[in-house]
Amino acid sequence: MRVEIKNGTTTRKVAFTSLSYDQLRAAARAAKGQASKPSKTDSAEVKKVRAALQAAGLRQVGLRASGTRLTLSGVEFKQLKALGKVLAKLKV
Repeated sequence: MRVEIKNGTTTRKVAFTSLSYDQLRAAARAAKGQASKPSKTDSAEVKKVRAALQAAGLRQVGLRASGTRLTLSGVEFKQLKALGKVLAKLKV
């Protein structure tokens, strides 16, 4: 089995049995990906909504903006009441 190792801008495949500990950790981190972070290009409205959701403990709710529309995802049924309260208080 061969594992892809990224070294700066280059990628090479190394046999699993000959991997060092640091190479294995780097490969695992690269495969896992980065944590989701707010986009730097989020509009002020999206940042307001995201901050309000985080303050209410609804961090797992996903937000996506496209033009003048906002899409919420990952909302559990038991969170609907709290989500409604947060959205009702927003002044956007």
